[in-house]
Amino acid sequence: MAYADYTDLMDMTEELVSEMVLKICGSYKIPFHPHDPERAEVEEIDFSRPWKRFNMMETLEDEMKVKFPKDLAS
Repeated sequence: MAYADYTDLMDMTEELVSEMVLKICGSYKIPFHPHDPERAEVEEIDFSRPWKRFNMMETLEDEMKVKFPKDLAS
């Protein structure tokens, strides 16, 4: 991995986490109790690949409703 770039690292992390969930839980999909385990409200988290990828700077700008200087991303 001497010449790996950030996309290679994202691929490796994606594979590591999704396969770990499969080995531990027996499925890529696991239940998640967002508020209280006693509630009937259960969400499902799907760790199967491929995962959606976001541009970090664009996503931060969108979520924070700000515009960062262009030279900040360099």
